[in-house]
Parts: sequence; C-alpha cells; structure tokens
Amino acid sequence: MKKIFMMMIMTLLALTSTCFAQINDDDLRIGEVYIWQSMEELVKLYNKPLYIKDAPPKGSIAAFKINDKELITHSVGGKEVTTLTISNRENSNWVTPRGIGIQSTKTDVLNSYGKPDKIITIEGFETLVYLTPEKFYDSHPTFISNQGIIEFIIDNDKVLRVNMSKQIKAKMIR
Repeated sequence: MKKIFMMMIMTLLALTSTCFAQINDDDLRIGEVYIWQSMEELVKLYNKPLYIKDAPPKGSIAAFKINDKELITHSVGGKEVTTLTISNRENSNWVTPRGIGIQSTKTDVLNSYGKPDKIITIEGFETLVYLTPEKFYDSHPTFISNQGIIEFIIDNDKVLRVNMSKQIKAKMIR
C-alpha cells in the first residue's frame, strides 16, 4: 500500500514539473546571442550587421549573419539587444535553447515549455506567452523590476514567429 502511494506521489510530481514548466534567463537567447548583450560585443563576434534600420522610439533593428543564418535583433539607442526575433521571413534554421523553431508544432512548444502563462489571440494568430519570474531591484528613489518574455506565434498549429524580450518597469518609491 505504501509503495503504491509513493508511486502515485512520484507520478504527480513528475507530471506537475512538466505541465507548469517555467522559463529562466538561459532561455532568453538564440545561439550565442542573448537579451541585454551589447551590440558592440555582437559586432566584435559577428562583424557588421547586414543592415540596420531605425525603429521608433530611439531604437534600431539590426540583422546579423551568423553561421549563414540571419538573426534579427532590436536595440534601444544601439546599445544592447532588447529583443530577438526568429520569423519565417528570415532563414528559419534558428531554434530556441529548448529546440523550438519555425514550423515546430504547437504540441512541440507545449511539450518543451509546458503550460503558457498567457494565451493571446489577435487576428486569428494564437500567441503562447511564457514569462520568467519577475526580479526586483531597489534603486533608490526608484524600484525596478524586470521580467523575460518568450512569445510563440502559432498559425495552423505551426510556429510562425518567436519573439524574446525583457520588460523593465520602474516605480518611484515614496
């Protein structure tokens, strides 16, 4: 009886750990490019971008060719990578650290990342949103938090686009 009870507990723990997987900062990278990496470092590692476009407000979009694959980055003020994007418009051989890329299935995403924190549907596209635990910093007189985000945009049960970013919030301490 005890043995059966213990097996049931172990099975429940295993199911829980895979059903509610959580992302962490290690998930916020594609290849060796990661969120908050300096653009200067990217240029040193991978040479000049293929192109750079202005992106409001005060940002820029740069495409780097890395191992014959194009990777789109977004930065604010040209200083750090704030967003990474894999889409079907560029070479789609990139995958996330958990092996998800363009044309992976929704089931692949759910098996690799677990239950999403949010599901958003816009214009017929389903977006599975995963969040890192929020981190808080006391930077007197402001209180700052940051949180990583991975979005998988799904169309016809296939991944159409992957966006990775970090959102920063600042709040005045009174």
